[in-house]
Amino acid sequence: AWRRTGSSGQAERHSLTHSLTHSLTHSLTHSLTHSFTQAASAARHGQIVQIPKDPKDRRLGVTAFAVASAGANSATTGCMAITAADSFDMNSASCDTSLRCPKCFIATTLSADVALEIVKCSTGRVGQAFAMTTDYAQEYTFINQDADNVLTITANAAAGDNTPLSTYVLPALSSVMALCYGGGSNKLVFPALYGGGKTVADLGTVTTADINGGTLDGVTIGGSTAADASTFAALTVTGDTAGETQLAVTGASSQTANILDVAINGPTSKLTVSSTGATTIADAILTTADINGGTMDNVVIGGSAALAGSFTTVSASSTVTATGTVTTGGNIYFEQGANDVTLAPPSSVSAARTVTLLDETGTLPVYTTGSGRNVAINHRAGVWESNTNNMAAGNAETVTISNSKITTSSIVLTSAAGCTTGEILITRVVLGSGSMDVSVKNDSGSACVGRYEIHFLVLSAI
Repeated sequence: AWRRTGSSGQAERHSLTHSLTHSLTHSLTHSLTHSFTQAASAARHGQIVQIPKDPKDRRLGVTAFAVASAGANSATTGCMAITAADSFDMNSASCDTSLRCPKCFIATTLSADVALEIVKCSTGRVGQAFAMTTDYAQEYTFINQDADNVLTITANAAAGDNTPLSTYVLPALSSVMALCYGGGSNKLVFPALYGGGKTVADLGTVTTADINGGTLDGVTIGGSTAADASTFAALTVTGDTAGETQLAVTGASSQTANILDVAINGPTSKLTVSSTGATTIADAILTTADINGGTMDNVVIGGSAALAGSFTTVSASSTVTATGTVTTGGNIYFEQGANDVTLAPPSSVSAARTVTLLDETGTLPVYTTGSGRNVAINHRAGVWESNTNNMAAGNAETVTISNSKITTSSIVLTSAAGCTTGEILITRVVLGSGSMDVSVKNDSGSACVGRYEIHFLVLSAI
């Protein structure tokens, strides 16, 4: 401890204070001058410039970059600006405009996603004449100032190498720093959070992400808000809960387009479900189906294996083939225009077979000539009306009735009717090929008022 009083003590204290103040001022001035001289020298060599702060201020210093466009590199450039894909050899003393390149790159305005290739970072230039060795590591700064496009950063051992040593995808309006070690085989090492193969316990909430590879395990997609559209090359749904719906497709409340549309490499749909639930399948094999309504068009039922069928109405426009017993509780109608209805065994059966008409009542359609007379009735049954009107008592005549169903071996049942008085009898029938001659007589004492009729039924002989 030092303490003196009086005028001599005061003079000593003043002298000592002046000496200490001068010494501290000189030391601080020298230190600051030296720091600024180093900073200026670094700026001239394209290095990052750090402006000293007040020693009492413990905040980080302010870092400033001198930015120049690629192709306009200078000795004071601290950050290289690019607007398109580019490649920089960090080992070359003439990386850009015959000078080494800085360790900072900024994408200013991009017209599309681009790639930035950093070559030989492990032997990158520390100064214009000095290349980094294994005793050094350098820090790189990458800035994507573009508002829309992505900057992909790759580290390569040679320019144009298609197998990057490390890769980082830098989104729009973002930055990242990486380190390159002199013994690191030209790899840029990015922060661990973004490194390939790293596991992150909780990434948090990512507003926008462009995922171009890898695997998603145990992930719910669209948990709270469904995505507008998703495309998959292959989709496999594996259930893990017995009471849970494995695949649910829900349309909009005002859905008009198909809810589901499945096509195979082309515009032709193979399976569609309309907004009303109508399902259209191009080709289906249904092992078991319970169909309770609808329409079946151009369908063969029992094509390879037949089973029982129950119908309220069966309408066939071609052939109905039954190999067993056909049983009906109502009428069976055969309507085929002018063609015959034939009940016969198939041609493969050589022995004679019998067709039995059971003793049941029914209606056989009858065709009449109408008022035209002498018109052919080409049907199995019909009514022929005479040309003769009011046949006198005792008169007789022979008429010819044309019918293509009649042959010389046919069996024809005939009867006469139609007169209000008199009595017409059929006395003889002669069969020909396509016609028959019928002889009639008014066998009464009164004239036959009006025209008489001949009723007939043609049966084919067995």
